[in-house]
Amino acid sequence: MKTWLYLFLFALALALLGGGYLFWVQNSSQVVTVSFELWGVGRYGRTMTAPELIGWAVGAGFLLGLVPMGWRSMRLGRRVRQLEQQVAMSGSGDSASSWR
Repeated sequence: MKTWLYLFLFALALALLGGGYLFWVQNSSQVVTVSFELWGVGRYGRTMTAPELIGWAVGAGFLLGLVPMGWRSMRLGRRVRQLEQQVAMSGSGDSASSWR
């Protein structure tokens, strides 16, 4: 049973990597012009291949999602440590009345 699971996961990974590689090869000749204008402050323009543009977009989206979740995780971890310290200082916490 375990062998079939590993074989399935390997085939799935191979299909995903192979599909990504084929997409890269097929679309590497497509060029996109990207330009940004910052309210009269400046202008940035560059040509990119389509897979490069998609890679930058996915990477930026991943980072923009990861940073707020990291902050939330650190904040909640800090809150858990504070609560653990409060429980430790208030006594054993064995009685049901200490939770109310």
